[in-house]
Amino acid sequence: MANSSLHRTITFQLSIGIPIFLGVVSALAISQSEPSYSLCFNSSCFETWLQLYKAPLTFAALAIPLAGITAAVHRSIETQTQISLTNQQLRLTIENNTFSNYIKHRDDFIKLLRDTESIYEGKFVFGNPLRLYGILFPSNSYSGLLTTEANPAELETLTAVQKVLIDCAEIISMKRIEKSDIENFYKLIDEGHIRLGIVITDPNSVSVKYDKKDHEFIGSSLSPVENISILQIAFSRIMYFITFDPSDTKVPYTLNSMQNFCQAFVNNGFLETTNN
Repeated sequence: MANSSLHRTITFQLSIGIPIFLGVVSALAISQSEPSYSLCFNSSCFETWLQLYKAPLTFAALAIPLAGITAAVHRSIETQTQISLTNQQLRLTIENNTFSNYIKHRDDFIKLLRDTESIYEGKFVFGNPLRLYGILFPSNSYSGLLTTEANPAELETLTAVQKVLIDCAEIISMKRIEKSDIENFYKLIDEGHIRLGIVITDPNSVSVKYDKKDHEFIGSSLSPVENISILQIAFSRIMYFITFDPSDTKVPYTLNSMQNFCQAFVNNGFLETTNN
């Protein structure tokens, strides 16, 4: 009904046709049952005719309000149909926007990781950017997107990496640094790497053994600086991407303490285990 013109609808046609039909039928019945009358145009004749055909005229007159009611119902149905169609189009638009925004958000995150890799070109990569995105944004999909609201997985991962950086800073700031401290430092760095999916690709990597396994790190006399810097930069850029306050990503260690740690790194013979 809502998709047809008003005058073409069966309801509208019946609302007019039935009253007129009843008026005609009743008028014919009255004309057949009453005696014959001659043609007369005076007022008394007209009053007699109105009184005689009052019922047929009433039936026929019902066509006007019934047609009006039918038209109002027709408009209401059309309006409801239009609203429903608009809502469907709105939902489709939102779904399309969510799909596009999800793809863009994910691509922007991966681009951020690739840009971070370029800072230390050839020394590390993010092994599986899509997996890291899934860890940090588990609620995101083609049908839904959250970009600013922190979720438990996101907080767990980034809080763990931040703790790694703080613990590393505490080791770096020690006045007396033993070989076990340096091993613990690399163990912490390795934990941070695993959390963020960082894979060391430096051809001159340093092999540090703990838990009966060899673990690879960037190798050179500055490797402590580079390894913690990589983790720090990756952490800071990811935090900024998810709208965390970047001021919370600073690690409290000084240049002098880092120089002292690097010297301890050399003194404990870690440069002897480089892989060429």
